[in-house]
Amino acid sequence: MVKITGKERDAETGLDYFGARYLAAAQGRFTSPDPMLNSAKPWDPQSWNRYGYALNNPLKFVDPNGLYNLVNTCAGDDKGCNKQFEQSDANLKQGITDLQKRVDRMKNGAEKDRLQAALGAMGTENDKNSVNVQFGPTGDGAAAQTNPFYNEQTGKLGFNIIFDPKRTTGGSNDWAINAAHEGTHVADISDPRYANQATTLSPFSLEYRGYTTSAWAASALGTSSLSYGNGRYQIWNPSWGLVDKTLTNFITNMKDKQGRQNHPETIPHNPWGN
Repeated sequence: MVKITGKERDAETGLDYFGARYLAAAQGRFTSPDPMLNSAKPWDPQSWNRYGYALNNPLKFVDPNGLYNLVNTCAGDDKGCNKQFEQSDANLKQGITDLQKRVDRMKNGAEKDRLQAALGAMGTENDKNSVNVQFGPTGDGAAAQTNPFYNEQTGKLGFNIIFDPKRTTGGSNDWAINAAHEGTHVADISDPRYANQATTLSPFSLEYRGYTTSAWAASALGTSSLSYGNGRYQIWNPSWGLVDKTLTNFITNMKDKQGRQNHPETIPHNPWGN
C-alpha cells in the first residue's frame, strides 16, 4: 500500500507513516486506533475495526491520511486514470494541509471558525457524516459538487463530494479553496439548524456561505484575488469593497441546464450569521 499512496516508510520499524498514524502494511492494519471516537457505524461491520485500513477494501479505497477514504473509480489496469487519481489525491491533501497550517495561525474569529468547521467536515470521511470523495466530472460544470444522500435503512445522512481535476488547475491552493467551499456545505447541512424549518438555509444562502468560505480560504492562503465566471466575478480581493454585491450577482446568475435561475436571492444572505 505504500506504493499506492506514496507514504514514507520507516526503515527501522518497517511501518509506513500516514501523518495521523502508522500503518503495518504486512498486516494491512494501522498500529493505533482511528482517533475519531464515533467512527464505527453499527450498520457497517467493516467500520467496527478501528485499526483497519480503507474498510478492508484497498482495491476500491485508499486511506491517504489514516482518517478517511477516497473512492477510486478507475479500472485496475487503467494506468492513465490511476495516475490522475494519485495526482488529484496528492493535490487535495497538500491543499488541505497548507490551508490548515494557515488557519491554525489565524486570530480567533468568524473567519477562523468557519474555516475550521469546513476543514473538520472534510476530515470526517467514513465517520459520522459518511463523506465520500472522488474525482471526475461534476455533471453541472462546477469545479466541485456536494451531493447529500439519505440512507433510509440507517436513518443517516451522508455526502458524496466530487472534485473535477480538469476544472481545478491552479495548483494546491485551488484544491484547498474548493475543499473549504464543499466542506462548508457538509458542515451546514449537518448542522441541526438546517433541519429546522424556521432556521434552514435556502439554496442561495448555502452557496453564499460556501463562496464566502472560498474567499476566506483565498485570503488565508495569501492569494492576490479570487474570481469566477472567467474572471467576471471577483469575489475577493484585498480591499473587500464589493464582496457582498459581487457574490450576490454571481450566485443569482447561476442557471440550470434549461437556463433557469436556480439560486434566487434570499434576505438575509447569511441568516445564521456565523
